[in-house]
Amino acid sequence: MVEMEREAVSTQLLDESLLKFTFEILLPTGYPFTNPQVLCHTKFAHELLCLNDGRDLFNEIIGGEPWQIGNKLYSLVQLLPDFV
Repeated sequence: MVEMEREAVSTQLLDESLLKFTFEILLPTGYPFTNPQVLCHTKFAHELLCLNDGRDLFNEIIGGEPWQIGNKLYSLVQLLPDFV
C-alpha cells in the first residue's frame, strides 16, 4: 500500500475533506517481466470517472509508456502525485 498525504498533490480541484490517497501496487507472478498493477482505494474523482472501482490504473499513471524490466517501483510511486 502507498499512502500519500494531500500536501503531496498540487491540484486545488480536489475535495478539501480528502487528507490521504491510498494506492495498492500488486506484483504479478511474472514481475519484473510483467508490469505491476496499480489500484486506487480512495474515492476522489467525479462519479462518472470513478478511479476506485478495482480497475488497474497502471497505463493511465505512466502515460502509455511500455513497462521495461529495468523500471523501478520507486519511479512508479513518484508518478502518483501528478496522476492525482
